[in-house]
Amino acid sequence: RDEIYYRYLGECVQSFIDSHQFDRNRILGVGIGLPGITTKDYRYVEFGETLGLTGVSLDEFARYMDYPVRLLNDANAAGFCEVWTHDNPPNMFYILLSTFVGGAIIIDNKVYSGANFRSGEVGHIVIHNNGRRCYCGQLGCSDAYLASTRLSDSAQGSLELFFQRLKAGDPAAQHLWNDYLQDLALVVKDVRMLFNCTIMLGGYVGKYMSDYIEQFRDLLKDYCTFDTNSDYVTACQYKGSAIAAGAALIFIDDFLKGIR
Repeated sequence: RDEIYYRYLGECVQSFIDSHQFDRNRILGVGIGLPGITTKDYRYVEFGETLGLTGVSLDEFARYMDYPVRLLNDANAAGFCEVWTHDNPPNMFYILLSTFVGGAIIIDNKVYSGANFRSGEVGHIVIHNNGRRCYCGQLGCSDAYLASTRLSDSAQGSLELFFQRLKAGDPAAQHLWNDYLQDLALVVKDVRMLFNCTIMLGGYVGKYMSDYIEQFRDLLKDYCTFDTNSDYVTACQYKGSAIAAGAALIFIDDFLKGIR
């Protein structure tokens, strides 16, 4: 909640618009995706302890922007980006595997937000009783096991380096990856049992999952009781900046609906 930050954010937005010579009068708005639970009107962060954003309002972010602004949950924005930009199934569960773990429920190509805009929070499904402490205060949350930092912390803070080591056959990287996939399988199993739909793996880790999706599908066969195969799990198609793209596409989607 630093005034300098909000001013800098506004300058970055304006610099981006000017550098691309966009017509300011044609800017529909600015979407901001963040790791937190936002209100249904996109105006407040109800829960954002990861970055200390709980209680922050839209007015603070928009103070130095001359455009409509919306605050969106990061996983919801990324999931919306996938269904808007690619020919994916209309019903899907998107799992965001980034610095924090989140999820988005997509029904009929729309994000299902739940009664209080809190749906899809798979990062706080407990997968290990009395396990690692999560930032939310619980023990054993999937976020404590599936955050991308679990992998990058073993490779000098670089997720790219971790996957380079994994491809090179590094035993330590392979052991950690196998443990990671086992924990991921516990979450995917529960999601599959609840929703019986396509499950997409996205975020920082999801970017690399295409090369390992068959390995993960083979692992899942021992977890899901009612499925004869695991083709319902797929890797994300939008490999970079899905959160930012989804936050922007919300405005475009609303605009197109208004002219139909």
